[in-house]
Amino acid sequence: MPKISVIVPNYNHATYLEQRIESILNQTYQDFELILLDDCSTDNSVEVLKKYSTHPKVSHFVVNEQNSGSTFRQWAKGINLALGEWIWIAESDDWAEREFLEKMVENIKKSEKIVLSYCQSNRVNSDGIKIGDWKSWTDDLSSSQFEKSFHLTGTNYIADFLVHKNTIPNASAVLFNKQAYFTIGGVEDIKYLSDWLLWLKLLLVGNVAFECQTLNNFRYHENSVIAKGSRSDKFNYKYAIILRKVYLKKCKLNNDIKELFKNKLAIECKYEAKLFMSNNLKKEAFFYWIDVLKYDKDKLRVLYLIIFRFLLNLV
Repeated sequence: MPKISVIVPNYNHATYLEQRIESILNQTYQDFELILLDDCSTDNSVEVLKKYSTHPKVSHFVVNEQNSGSTFRQWAKGINLALGEWIWIAESDDWAEREFLEKMVENIKKSEKIVLSYCQSNRVNSDGIKIGDWKSWTDDLSSSQFEKSFHLTGTNYIADFLVHKNTIPNASAVLFNKQAYFTIGGVEDIKYLSDWLLWLKLLLVGNVAFECQTLNNFRYHENSVIAKGSRSDKFNYKYAIILRKVYLKKCKLNNDIKELFKNKLAIECKYEAKLFMSNNLKKEAFFYWIDVLKYDKDKLRVLYLIIFRFLLNLV
């Protein structure tokens, strides 16, 4: 039985597939199986994937007859096929340095409590040119923490970082434990943010290891999931609000984490309400103000604010 199951969920990334798969097959750590999935691509992806389908490392090659509509459904399909103890979702447009798996496994061995191991990523454009790394993504939370490798309890990592935003922005940089994945109920399909929710749920049942070496190459281009999300209407608030509500409802959180999430919910619901008000969509804004009232500690102040805005019509 392989130690790691590597899942490549592909949709229309024929241009990048050879580099992606070769970077997996040429890893210095070789105890893995490779699962190739195609979500009914309209380019020549299947043709490229077929070239690798008979490779000894490839345990499954599955082509959907219809598009699933979500990369996260493909994640779930691949994990259900996986035999490995650890899962690597190797996104089809990214690639890894040869030592990626070796270093991730080395870090996992440092503690039996680790359920998620990840590394720093290079920022790469559509032409494959490295244009920086993703440390800047976390600098607003801590400019020093991510300069070195570390091992933290899951709850501390959530409270310090994941409560604010998804500080693990690329699944290709992550190994996570399959048993822990099934323990927390697997991945849920929340548009654009299912990976963030998965990390949040996993780190309630175990710890995280971070490797400061940039061993993953995260291709940021107009068709990447994170780029599409950034262009979506009200992305910064709408889907984050959905995620936070799901997390509060479905997960058993300690009081400190629960209060942190409620506070963030109140802030984001307020931003969303103001956005609707500025577009004269008062009915939609009202429901977000109700959420602010629900999650904000100072309920009397919020109630006065709602009355001020709606009864006096000062918007």
